[in-house]
Amino acid sequence: MRGARLSAPLPFLAAVVAALLLASVLIATLVQERSARKDRALALARTEALDHARKYAKHASQALSTVEAALADIAENMTGGPAAMGNALLKLHLAVKHKSLYLPQAIDVRVFDAEGRLQANGTSYPPSAMSVAEEPFFRRHRDQWERFVVEKPWKTPSGTWTFGLSRGITENGKFNGVVQALVDPAYFEGFQLANEEEHAAGDPGRLDAVMLFDADGTVLAAWVPKKTEDTIGFPVRSNTAFAGMPIKGFGSSGLQTLDSEGHVVGIIQLSDFSFRVAAALSRAAVLREWSRQVSHTTLIIAVIVLVTITFIALAIRQMRQGNRVKE
Repeated sequence: MRGARLSAPLPFLAAVVAALLLASVLIATLVQERSARKDRALALARTEALDHARKYAKHASQALSTVEAALADIAENMTGGPAAMGNALLKLHLAVKHKSLYLPQAIDVRVFDAEGRLQANGTSYPPSAMSVAEEPFFRRHRDQWERFVVEKPWKTPSGTWTFGLSRGITENGKFNGVVQALVDPAYFEGFQLANEEEHAAGDPGRLDAVMLFDADGTVLAAWVPKKTEDTIGFPVRSNTAFAGMPIKGFGSSGLQTLDSEGHVVGIIQLSDFSFRVAAALSRAAVLREWSRQVSHTTLIIAVIVLVTITFIALAIRQMRQGNRVKE
């Protein structure tokens, strides 16, 4: 009789096994769906990061191409070079000043003769006496005949950041000087995308950083966050949004996405310059909705487990009552 009391009828075993199988299938399905939703959220974030980077890269290309075109125009219309203009230097100053009016992205435009002496700029007349004969950018034009040179960012005496774009002035195989634009990194901060403003209203902090950097990874300008001393002129990976990214990723051309524990990053190569734009989305913000879904899924799994345990407990209780009746 004791052996009969411990034995379980087949219907009871079938019910328990069925309950366990059903619970296992439901839990496995929920876990798999949770993982799939996370993958979809990250895939969409990578596309979004590239889209942000592409739009900002287009903005940067347009701004820098306008400067480059202005420098080319000044250089090509300077027959004999600035030193040959003599009394016409006032005319040169007015021409440069007029050109500067259409370059809000430039702090100043400066023209140097073949000896590196400042001949004209877009802000004052007569210009202050200065020479850039031994400056690296000027020597690259004069000694290496580089046509277009980009300088690393530096601080002006007023404390603002700038970086230089310059073009050599040549005629009939002769070096006649350099025309240089001092680009204002703060100009890039004014670029706002309507979709980002709308998005920021509902989910601020999703877009953590957008930066323009050169082939060496030095930051030239930043849209988000605002320009700060520890951003402009520093390596792009010194910013927390990009710190966890592999360094080789910032040197690759074309477009790509990078992931870290904290951010999803899209990188776009500018079409006309050896610069890149990187846009970083907060991984926590990207997965915020998924995290809410995880909480719901966890609750559902807990309910399934509780119901299954309750069902089995009730079945065991009913079986024991049946065994007592038989005794």
